[in-house]
Amino acid sequence: METKTIVGIGITTLLIGGGAALFLRWRKKKKQQQEQSTTTTTTTNNGGGSSSNGGVVYTGISGAQTTLLQTSLNALQDTFKMTMTKTAAQQAFLDAFPNRLDIDGKYGSKTLNAVKALQTYLNKALQSTSKNSLKIDGKYGKDTEKAFQAWATATKSTINTKIVG
Repeated sequence: METKTIVGIGITTLLIGGGAALFLRWRKKKKQQQEQSTTTTTTTNNGGGSSSNGGVVYTGISGAQTTLLQTSLNALQDTFKMTMTKTAAQQAFLDAFPNRLDIDGKYGSKTLNAVKALQTYLNKALQSTSKNSLKIDGKYGKDTEKAFQAWATATKSTINTKIVG
């Protein structure tokens, strides 16, 4: 019988014959399952890059950029909440995005849904035609940023709309 310490697991295991190989395969499979539970398929965003829809991060927009985006979305929500007479588009935005985002730099499902609300609002507010309307996909890329900046210019908003550059 042979005793081996498996590094990285923190346990000492008695391995007999082929048991070492079985244990290592089991551990590798378990690690792969854990990784798969936090990462899903990759899709392309409208500004380049890719996204992980597992609620972890949106690649193509860094954690710092996501923090800026979350801050801007919360500021827009605050602005609309303080507006005495809301347009139908503003109210629809607030209905779709009723709770503030945690400023955590993670592009999770709440941020994704808030961006969808923003895209829907911008399409209505800018009265986009079907040819130049934003795709409502929850991905904050260059097209969404351009529309957000156009809205900010038109409304003289001081909300930071420069996220992805």
